[in-house]
Amino acid sequence: MKSRVIVAFLLFGSCIAFAMPDMAMHPAHAQTKEKRQLKSLEKEIRERDEKRVQLEKQAEQIATQRRKLQLNMIFIAEQIRANEQRQININKKLDALLMTQDNLIAALNKDRVNLSQSLAALQRFEKSSPPAL
Repeated sequence: MKSRVIVAFLLFGSCIAFAMPDMAMHPAHAQTKEKRQLKSLEKEIRERDEKRVQLEKQAEQIATQRRKLQLNMIFIAEQIRANEQRQININKKLDALLMTQDNLIAALNKDRVNLSQSLAALQRFEKSSPPAL
């Protein structure tokens, strides 16, 4: 019976050792583990710093691209404004030319009517004999 109690106590102790490994470790082993953890944390800090630097470079590149795009947008907007002004001027000239064309067509039609009346008068004059003198 006494041996069963001792075995149970040993099993209980080993369970505690597995459940709480830091408490059961030797101090030198604990220091080694802390050094590994420290190195791991330092490595993680370096990696994050590298990632931060990389992201800062990427952010600067994006900012540069944004500035270039803004300048391009301003240039394109100025070109659009100039083209619209040119279109307005061309439309004004076209309207003036169309008005001139309408005036010329009206004058041509008037001259055509006058010529046809003159031709008709000449034809009548040709058919009729002149009055005797």
